[in-house]
Amino acid sequence: MYLQNNKELHIEIQKVGCLFLSMLRMIELITEKEIALEDVNSIWEIAKVLRYLDKDLNMKNMDGVLSIARQQLRYKQSIYSIGITQDSKTSFWQWTKKFNLTTKYKIETLKTFGKEGTHFVLCNLDNEIIFDSYNFHQCKSEHIGRYHLFCYE
Repeated sequence: MYLQNNKELHIEIQKVGCLFLSMLRMIELITEKEIALEDVNSIWEIAKVLRYLDKDLNMKNMDGVLSIARQQLRYKQSIYSIGITQDSKTSFWQWTKKFNLTTKYKIETLKTFGKEGTHFVLCNLDNEIIFDSYNFHQCKSEHIGRYHLFCYE
């Protein structure tokens, strides 16, 4: 997956794409396929048109973005957000309760002290960072104990 300082990425991804790029890296790991740079930009544009990103470019529909990327890679299995852990308390989305779902990846929310205020990184089940789209630059941040949980079938 690409880092946010890649000049071929859409300028908006370069500025605020850490969650988006972390989600795409997760899909690459799941599918064992690399997403082409032009597809990264295309997925971003489609997500904007479908309003999965709001006017301020905040992520509004993670599952929708995951679905777009899945389709681009022709991956048939489902990949979706299933809940959140915050302050050591895990809450699963209501619809997940009738399924036996297991968390496979986490995306951690970090508090930053810059303009945006947050940064997102992909983690394994032990909360270890396995992808950071901003690792080309030291960014002062702190862990706040918040993780989005994901699974796939």
